[in-house]
Amino acid sequence: AARGAVVGAADRRAKKRRKRRRNDDQRALDEHVVACVAALCLYASQENAPDEARARLVRKFLEKDQEKLKKVLERYGGYMRDVVAIEREGGADPLQTLARALGAGLHALRLCGAILAFCAVFAPAARPTLLEGLGRGGVGELANCVSDLAAAVHEEGSEGGDGAAAARAATLRVWAGAVA
Repeated sequence: AARGAVVGAADRRAKKRRKRRRNDDQRALDEHVVACVAALCLYASQENAPDEARARLVRKFLEKDQEKLKKVLERYGGYMRDVVAIEREGGADPLQTLARALGAGLHALRLCGAILAFCAVFAPAARPTLLEGLGRGGVGELANCVSDLAAAVHEEGSEGGDGAAAARAATLRVWAGAVA
């Protein structure tokens, strides 16, 4: 009986590890999808992008009772909760806190913020859903989130000599101002 209990405990631990790995894989996939959609939003907002690209993307967020917009709001809220919890815990080393916040989805939070800002700027019909989903004080947090992303994009572009990064950062700053 004792051997069976040990094997049973090992099986349970293995199942927990597999489930945690699946959850980590799903989170990584979600973050990649968010990055792709944010890149589409930035592309569609460029002056030289075809008007149809922007219109198609806006329609995609508005279709089916704004289902996709609500999903981004849900992800944004989840990342916000995780990042705020890490920041509240704090720590003596700000770099370690930043690393933990990035692990909790700080970058994905900022990208979700960019997607939501795109919707606020280019899809007026989405604004009531955004206001309801963000809640009280959420619009200011969204503006700060997009401003932080703009600063990060500008900094990365400056280090790598990427001129397009400066344009992306400028677009994000405009969106942040429009949301605020």
